[in-house]
Amino acid sequence: MQTHASKNLLEKGVTIFVVGGPFIALGLAIYLLMWQGAGTWTDFWVAIVLYLLSAVGVTVGYHRMATHNSFEAVRWLKNFLLVSGSMACEGPVLKWAADHRKHHKHTDVYGDPHSPHLTGSGVRGTVRGWLHAHIGWLFLFKRESKKGYIRDLLEDKDVRRIDSLFLAWVLLSLFALPFLVGLTYKGSWSGALVTMLWAGPVRVFFVQHVTWSINSVCHLWGKRPFPSDKWTGFSTNNLLIVLPSLGESFHQNHHAFPRSSEHGLLPGQRWLDVSGRIIWLLERLGLVRKVYRVSDESIKKRLSEKSAFEPTVS
Repeated sequence: MQTHASKNLLEKGVTIFVVGGPFIALGLAIYLLMWQGAGTWTDFWVAIVLYLLSAVGVTVGYHRMATHNSFEAVRWLKNFLLVSGSMACEGPVLKWAADHRKHHKHTDVYGDPHSPHLTGSGVRGTVRGWLHAHIGWLFLFKRESKKGYIRDLLEDKDVRRIDSLFLAWVLLSLFALPFLVGLTYKGSWSGALVTMLWAGPVRVFFVQHVTWSINSVCHLWGKRPFPSDKWTGFSTNNLLIVLPSLGESFHQNHHAFPRSSEHGLLPGQRWLDVSGRIIWLLERLGLVRKVYRVSDESIKKRLSEKSAFEPTVS
């Protein structure tokens, strides 16, 4: 039986591995590309395809489906999306959902797990806040129970099973799947290893940092069309990362209407919200149902309200 300390040590080790490993891999890949020419268009296309697979798993599966109940998917699709989200190596689905629900309950105030606004003011406070929101919060191993945030998910045996196999999905994502694809296309072990490097940990590096930019960048810089209140906090819409994030960087829109299946709620935004378009397509194919959408009247009413959120830092 594991002790409290050993569980904490294991959690720290896994976090260091899934966060630090892709960073080291990126440096190695750049070196090999520049000095050894190790990297082909095949490697990059495999990396792009797996990027989209794991990113959709996070945005559509982890985020809009599991965390916010924006829609219901048929069983095989639900499981596929959650496994794909696990392959982003951002944590098991239950922890991911609990952290994000807690973020919405305590947006940019005490209790928010990754607000960049609780570390002081001025340039120093902003830099510290950005670092904390982007990656530092991942290494704060608080042992409080988060079961109260995910009681509905804990009742789903498929979700619990996929969550329990998180390390298997990590190994599949980082090593096994990209290696097998590379071996199939190139027919050599050395070629497969290069494909594994680019489509495994390097691809995960970009998926992770785009996701974490929603926590950091999209709570510091961007536009705030909706009034700021306890639900939106300092969240913003940031167009610079809207396509890499598949629409997630319409982040203030999301905070204004957390359950909405679409984040591109304002004129000109809908077709930039790739995840919202994917859900729309899946609905047309009969694979998802009970898709939650916000009415134009609700959006107009929300836009007309006055801001009621005072900045506080500690």
